[in-house]
Amino acid sequence: MNKVRTSEKSSRTMSLLSQLEKINLGSVLGEADNARYVTSKILHLVQSQEKTRKEMTSKGSTGIEVILSTLENTKDPQTVLNILNILIEVISVGKF
Repeated sequence: MNKVRTSEKSSRTMSLLSQLEKINLGSVLGEADNARYVTSKILHLVQSQEKTRKEMTSKGSTGIEVILSTLENTKDPQTVLNILNILIEVISVGKF
């Protein structure tokens, strides 16, 4: 998997996405708890900051790829719900 990339300097969102990518690669102990925590933090940022939504979907960012990869690999129901809510927030930008 590619390292999380963005054209901006490292941000809180990119740091969380990088942690999520490490969890996906299986290099973190307590994966379900960590994935649940990280996805809840990302969800909070996406819900509260337009900058975060733009950052995740900007050209050159692999944020959505990491989120989808996590969705594909996780078996934890709360992590799945967090990811689905992240995706809902990201795709609903500009609809209101």
